Amino acid sequence: MAYQCLAAGAKGLIFYSWFDLLKFPDTFDARYADITQLAADIHAIEPWILADAPTGLSLAPPAERQGHRQLTDRKSTRLNSSHSSVAR
Repeated sequence: MAYQCLAAGAKGLIFYSWFDLLKFPDTFDARYADITQLAADIHAIEPWILADAPTGLSLAPPAERQGHRQLTDRKSTRLNSSHSSVAR
């Protein structure tokens, strides 16, 4: 959702949790690592996010990686393109 907001023109993001991460200490480290990685990824594209004019940054995946995902009967998703591997 963060990237969708940024693509729509957001200039700032606020993250919050409906549940306190500290109530689940066994998953806190993993969740915190995910959050800090997302913050680092967004920080890396900050010049494009804050630019007033189009930058020419292409966010489209290479043509050979384009496709769509399909829910299978095993509750996994499959990437329908030239690649037949199951997306995880």
